[in-house]
Amino acid sequence: MSEIEQTQLVTSDGVELSLLEAGSGSPLMMLPGWSQTAAMFRHQLKGLSDRYRVIALDWRGHGHSQKVAHGYRLSRFAMDLHEVIEALNLESVAVLSHSMGNGVLWCHRDLTWDGSARVGKNNTSDLSTRLGDVTGSGRVHAIEFLESHATVILGHGTISRSAIIPLL
Repeated sequence: MSEIEQTQLVTSDGVELSLLEAGSGSPLMMLPGWSQTAAMFRHQLKGLSDRYRVIALDWRGHGHSQKVAHGYRLSRFAMDLHEVIEALNLESVAVLSHSMGNGVLWCHRDLTWDGSARVGKNNTSDLSTRLGDVTGSGRVHAIEFLESHATVILGHGTISRSAIIPLL
């Protein structure tokens, strides 16, 4: 398990975005929902960093990213995602998104319809924010779940049915 590092990037409209990163290998981007932060993926960052370069993004106005008075539309969040992927020079990025993160990912696909997207084909799933805490007495542990659902999370096919874990 590698250490989680916090880094910042500045977008084309001057907003500083915060990222949490750990590990090396194939990139796995984690996108939180509205009013959530990259910190919600701390268990996945720790648990998957031995196999992947795991990156969790704080949207503008969220978490440790800069709080600004503009850019709170899905299309701007999608541009922020695109700029992060470009700045980190990522290719074939697998994405794990939650809630609004899914909408941002779809907007990103619309923005990059010309084939310039670096996101792998439809690699999204909607997981509970408490997935990392789901353990014990017959419940699924986050890492075991991700490993057993690799085609949903890291596959290269069409959209798979969302994996839904109830909040406990």
